[in-house]
Amino acid sequence: PEFQSTQSDEVVTLEEFQVSSEKLRDTYIAGEATAGTRTGDKIVLIPLSVQVFTEDFINDFQLFDDDALLAYVSAATPNTGTSTGIRVRGFNALVTRDGFQYAMPGTPSNTLQTEIIKGPLSTLYGRATPGGIVNKISRRPGARPKYSASATVGSDYFRRFNATGTGPVPGTAGKLYYYAYAEYQNARPPHENFQDGNKKYFLGLSLLYKFAQATSLTATIEYQPERTRDTAGGIILLPPAAGDKAFPAGTPFVTGDPKKGVRSWLGIGDFSAYGPQVWRTCEYYGLNLLFEHRFNTVLSFRAAFQSYRKDSKKGRWSGGDQYRWSATGIYAGTNDRRPLYEHNDERNAAGQMDLLARFKTGPVTHRILAAVDTSDFSRPLIQTLGAYSSALDGGIDKLSTNPDSPWYYAGRRLSFSTGSSLPVNAGGYGWYNNAFENIKTVNTDYKWEKFTAGALISYRASLWQDKLAVMASERLDYFDDLYDNKRTGAKGTLSDIAYTYSLGANYKIAGDALLIYASVSTGFEPTSTVDDGIDKLVPPQKSFGYEAGFKGDLANGKAGYTISLYTVELQNVRSNNPDYQAAGQGVPRYNTDNLNTAKGVDANFFVRPAHTLTLQCAVGCTDSKTDKADDQFAVGQPLQYVSKWNGSLVVRYEIPRWNVVTGVGMRAQTRFLCNYATATINDLWRPGLLLADAFVNYKFKWGQSTHKVALNLNNITGKKYYTNTGRLNYGFEGRLSYNFNY
Repeated sequence: PEFQSTQSDEVVTLEEFQVSSEKLRDTYIAGEATAGTRTGDKIVLIPLSVQVFTEDFINDFQLFDDDALLAYVSAATPNTGTSTGIRVRGFNALVTRDGFQYAMPGTPSNTLQTEIIKGPLSTLYGRATPGGIVNKISRRPGARPKYSASATVGSDYFRRFNATGTGPVPGTAGKLYYYAYAEYQNARPPHENFQDGNKKYFLGLSLLYKFAQATSLTATIEYQPERTRDTAGGIILLPPAAGDKAFPAGTPFVTGDPKKGVRSWLGIGDFSAYGPQVWRTCEYYGLNLLFEHRFNTVLSFRAAFQSYRKDSKKGRWSGGDQYRWSATGIYAGTNDRRPLYEHNDERNAAGQMDLLARFKTGPVTHRILAAVDTSDFSRPLIQTLGAYSSALDGGIDKLSTNPDSPWYYAGRRLSFSTGSSLPVNAGGYGWYNNAFENIKTVNTDYKWEKFTAGALISYRASLWQDKLAVMASERLDYFDDLYDNKRTGAKGTLSDIAYTYSLGANYKIAGDALLIYASVSTGFEPTSTVDDGIDKLVPPQKSFGYEAGFKGDLANGKAGYTISLYTVELQNVRSNNPDYQAAGQGVPRYNTDNLNTAKGVDANFFVRPAHTLTLQCAVGCTDSKTDKADDQFAVGQPLQYVSKWNGSLVVRYEIPRWNVVTGVGMRAQTRFLCNYATATINDLWRPGLLLADAFVNYKFKWGQSTHKVALNLNNITGKKYYTNTGRLNYGFEGRLSYNFNY
């Protein structure tokens, strides 16, 4: 017990609007979440499927990015390596922080726990994707002094250092509290062609002032600079031009007799399509204000304001390489590659206000939540392209076969049973000697603006001695989107009102040990796509979902489960119009009457058979398909990037007499469709995976301080695999960590 989570008690003003790190079944199992209700509540009482990942779980398995965490989410598809989003229950899931969509990135230093609520739920915060919401709950100042620091070093150039401090500010008589953090991360990009890896810094300061016992104001400022590599696999390997036109055995993704090429090849697939000097700098700035006040025992009020800015710049090569395989080696195809520079300045100002009433009338307990939200978002983007050159002039040095060249595939040699050689791209690929910032030919110059304002009314009631709980929510949103492309003249505006609702109920068959629940919810999500055939924005996508299942909390929190049957529909899906003629001709480029669906089952379990042993299991099955589409090839096909089955098992064991904690995490998924047939790519399937992670740590006390030394082994079998975009994973990774707490 002395080595349980050392997170100090947070300064709580209004419990109903927040979760606390102290409300845990154990340090892996959270008992409460704000996801699903917008106010803190027991997970077992929320009539939706909710998974929560605590800070101890994330730190023990070093799940420092959303894709790594997703491997332990039921009915999810991790390792997609795509910018199309996180896939849960067949569709994208929206990532938020404290309910704000455009917000500062979350990291272990500023995140208390991560909550995943599944299904379309626009009633919570407005526009939402049908897969669900991944909501990161921010850390808040603590009531007791606490200081921590950690250092992690590992393979593939991984480095992470962080320090935090929290507690009351001396001399303020218990009125003012603070939380401060600093974090640094460095990791190898997922491809070659890099100089100094990906560097990220996270800096933040939060101050909480208590005017009275029931009134507080919290102000948080954050700054996060990054220098990263936007690497991309995306290199297409074409079949031989003559002969039997067959690829050698073992080529990734290939089944049957493909004619159009594949995206990956060991030695090429791990080489960035963006070129050897790709770079990206990004700076995030954030300010968050949170005011909380309880008027009386019935009424509570919460108001949050956020200002967020993201300023990013990057330079790279445009396009993607094509290479052709033959029995004697791999040779370059042709491609128009030019140096590219991009500047993106993203800003958002948003607010949330919640008024909660809790009261009883006879045997019935009521909760009424009235809330309003606003968001004003803008994203201007400028992209410029340099001149194309196929010779060694113009300041371009080609990718070289010379081992002495700095761009000789970082020393890698491609070897095949039929011989060996290195590809040479004759299309202009290598070092660009002129500054990317000096490129003047404008390729893209647009501005995207989004304004939303919404109002929510939500009612929850507990009846029949709390055996039955019902929930009903309605929301009305006004949204106004503007897209203006100054280079092409394409411009679109879209203003409309969206009505969404959610209904749910829990019934206790056997107390908290066995509940049956059901819910139905809706969502909407406007896109930024302009239909240049008619110069209008594409209408919003709408979603509908329902689920039913069982929940239970057993033996005073020593075991629990959620089993869900679900169906999700995504309507107004965009596709290319076969009758499209040209921009401005009055014929839409896109049709928006397509339909995608996903249905299945997901289940989550945990059990603590002894206080030293914790087991968690998640499993999901998703049957997804395109029900209606203009492209007849797509009709009836499973959705891209959606594995039919996935699952995970986590075992953690504590040895108190040795002060050792160890654990194993196993995760698996079936294959999934990566790409439908196009002019250059076959319909490719990412193979199924079974991966495993392990950790062991040793804790000891020295005076009032606690120390921990940990060893993490990720992908312990060294499994090599490609993502659907051709990114090659790291294989086996080892990391050694030291943590200090006082």
